[in-house]
Amino acid sequence: MSIANNFDRSPDAGFTRSFDVESARRQFQLSLVLVLILAVATLMLGVMIRFETPVSASIQPIKPIETHYAGDKPVRG
Repeated sequence: MSIANNFDRSPDAGFTRSFDVESARRQFQLSLVLVLILAVATLMLGVMIRFETPVSASIQPIKPIETHYAGDKPVRG
């Protein structure tokens, strides 16, 4: 009952709902199964994904790119 429809000043009973122990246990078990499925899926993705091996140091470094801007005059030597 919303507060707008409750004009009495009588206190609420407090705990007004009853919970079934079996349904709570069933929901908890289902939650554990879902967490287990997510953990297995994460583990499988971790096993299946292969990252590239590190690049060896024998590769030559990249040369810097020469840039020319509009208005620059070439230097003649």
